Amino acid sequence: MTELKNIIDTSNSILPTLSSRAMFWRPRYLEESEWLEHIPFYFWLTEALEPANILETEMSSASSYFAFCQAVDKLNLDTLCHATLSNTCNHQQKINDYNHEHYQEFSLISEENSKQLINDYEDRSIDLLLLKYNDSILFDKALMDKWQKKLSQKSVVLVHGSQKKELKPICRKLKDTYPTFEFTHGNGLLLVCFGQEQTARVQSLCNRGSNDSSNRVLHDVYRRLGSACYEGWLSQTSKARQKQLNDKIIQQQEKLLSVDSEKTALLAQLKEAEKQRIHIEENLSSLADEKTSFEQQLSSVKNEAHRSQQKIETLSSNIEQLKQQDSKNRAEKKALEDSVSTRFDELAELTKLLHQSDQDKIALEKDQQKLKADLSQTLQSAKQDKASLESTYQETKAELSQAHKAIEQLKTNKNKKPEDSTKIDGEKDLVITKLQENNKLLEEDQAAAARIIEDLKKENQKLERSLNERFDELATLTKILEEKSQISTPLKSEDASIKLNNKQSVSFSFNRLKPISRLSKKQKKDYEFLKESEYFSAKWYLSEYPEVGRSEKEALMHFILVGAGKGYSPSFRFNTKNYIEDYPDVKESGINPLIHYIKFGKSEGRSISNAKN
Repeated sequence: MTELKNIIDTSNSILPTLSSRAMFWRPRYLEESEWLEHIPFYFWLTEALEPANILETEMSSASSYFAFCQAVDKLNLDTLCHATLSNTCNHQQKINDYNHEHYQEFSLISEENSKQLINDYEDRSIDLLLLKYNDSILFDKALMDKWQKKLSQKSVVLVHGSQKKELKPICRKLKDTYPTFEFTHGNGLLLVCFGQEQTARVQSLCNRGSNDSSNRVLHDVYRRLGSACYEGWLSQTSKARQKQLNDKIIQQQEKLLSVDSEKTALLAQLKEAEKQRIHIEENLSSLADEKTSFEQQLSSVKNEAHRSQQKIETLSSNIEQLKQQDSKNRAEKKALEDSVSTRFDELAELTKLLHQSDQDKIALEKDQQKLKADLSQTLQSAKQDKASLESTYQETKAELSQAHKAIEQLKTNKNKKPEDSTKIDGEKDLVITKLQENNKLLEEDQAAAARIIEDLKKENQKLERSLNERFDELATLTKILEEKSQISTPLKSEDASIKLNNKQSVSFSFNRLKPISRLSKKQKKDYEFLKESEYFSAKWYLSEYPEVGRSEKEALMHFILVGAGKGYSPSFRFNTKNYIEDYPDVKESGINPLIHYIKFGKSEGRSISNAKN
């Protein structure tokens, strides 16, 4: 550094205005960057230009930007600094934290691009603009023209990487148009004076740029100063690396101590193992005797194994025969499959009839229950009438007995008193007549009650015969289905034995009994409507009602044709039974409950509940 001062001192006759103490400042912030060698010039330029606004666009490394911030802070200038981060910047958080800690009073870092940022500045407001060799402003003439309007009368633009091949044509054009000064070290740095009212020191720099002697001195001074910054970064990096290595050494030492502890523990374990070894050797002699015994057993096992091998050979022969039988069974299975495929339409119709019979059976059972209730009520009434009649009958019988006694008494008295016989005979006839009338009425009431009971019994027998006929029909249909099922069951068993994971075995699933192509137009429409509904989960439906089948198509078709009518829930999110019970008009409308909720109930604000597992 002293040598550089001597160079500048001996060159004062050539560069009286270009030397500065700021050139020798030590940068506070250093990180890997292509522009470390230009930091001393950044310090000098900040002092010489005293800019009101500094802007760096698309910043990927903050060494240059924080050098300007350091100069503004140290010179106590009234300057606003602004930088935008590039998409390639890998240390955004580190940069933001450093800026917030040291320069937040006058420095702002954002993530805007050049096109968005241009509207944030007034015309002729930027004194210093920092551009890198890959900045979009340099390669977009229209964007450059817009930014040029934002530059002040004393504005300076620093173009980094002027020695790069892709930037040389642009730099030549700038040199031909504006006053410039270029450093060739550190990939090149081109200073372009866009403003016409430059400070004296900046004008002196550009004017002396053509002087070979001045040019050599300036380049030599700033190249050496820049090399010191670069070497400082290398030293800083080396120290950080050394610290990492020291930390690693400490960790290794700690691990070594841990290893020593483990070694001590292992030695203790080794002693214990030695004791166990001695104990094992003591047991070896007893184990030798056991070995002899085991060898004898092994010989016996080998003999048994030989006999087993003979059995295996016999079984192999049987397996070969079974394979031949299997081939024959496969052929028979193929024939049965062809036969079964022709029966599916019949099964579909039978299933439909069975479903209708189920409905008729339910209706008949309801009628029978109603008639049984009526019969029970009528029988109860008849029993009450019968009890009343029996009571009356007993009373009449008692009266008749008393009458007979009276007659006997009268006969006795008649023999005693012949003069009263005529009067007594008349009273006797009157009592007998009255009793006969009462008895006749009782007999008529009993006959009527018997007829009513007989009629009710006949009606009940008629209903039972009708119900039995329905049961016979159901039994016939069930038998037919079982016969068809017996055809498919052997096929499933054989197919499973050939290939366990074959999913195309013959089954009488709901999907086969009622394929989609044979649904009615309304059912097809309902199927397409619910197929993508969030309220229908085929996996949940199949796990909840395993009798349905195995495929998702079977699940949805079953829910449309049968499940909704039985109160089955389509998913955990929708409880069919609760919805029908809460809103009876849904059942009366005949619309599928889930379709009713999606089309009407949801918009009407009707509530639903989760299905219970």
